[in-house]
Amino acid sequence: MQLNKTLGALLLTVGAAAAHADPLQIYLDAAPNVYGSPNYASWQASTVAALSNGSFVNMVDGANAANVGTTQYAAPDMAVTGFGNLGSQLTWIVDFGPTAQPTDFTYSMSYMLDGVATDFWSGSDSAAGTVTWGTFGSMQFATGSNGDTYGFLRTAFAPEDIPGGSETPAGEAALVSYIAGNIGNVTLNVIDANGSPVGTLTASQNNVPEPASIALVGLALAGMGFARRRKA
Repeated sequence: MQLNKTLGALLLTVGAAAAHADPLQIYLDAAPNVYGSPNYASWQASTVAALSNGSFVNMVDGANAANVGTTQYAAPDMAVTGFGNLGSQLTWIVDFGPTAQPTDFTYSMSYMLDGVATDFWSGSDSAAGTVTWGTFGSMQFATGSNGDTYGFLRTAFAPEDIPGGSETPAGEAALVSYIAGNIGNVTLNVIDANGSPVGTLTASQNNVPEPASIALVGLALAGMGFARRRKA
């Protein structure tokens, strides 16, 4: 997948969709890489438990502690790799309630790439009753103790998605830098059988400050304090 290419202008249609007028609740978090990370299953289980009892907090697992409780993400939240801890996937969690199902709806996701809106997905597998998101596999489903069905939709980029990218620590650092500089808002839309939007959520980027930037801020604050003392 090349980031400088539009990944299709396609709404993903799944199954024989039924009308659904009620708005769906959508949440956001950063999940371990579902493809191989030993931490994904426990993350999903704890997330579903929190959603079921009403204690879930957006972005509680994100890379930037300042983003907890918001719909903001940091670049490391959607940088996946094939080595180490396998990276992270920015994840939308859709609460379908106790009666609706993920296959009742169509979905679209777009992200801002260098200021240009770009569609993220390129196909679907309705025959299997699942939704396929570009190179990121099928929607994950889970049922909470409250009887609600939850769908997990992931957004991520890998080192090979950027020019000259490589599956190395240096390649991962380059990927995070690329995401921080080139990727903007990411928006998920859920549409019912009548073509009406029943859920939408936009994630905006708020990156973790670089250590050098933190040091500069600290020096600036120290300088301000010194100036105040001289004036006193």
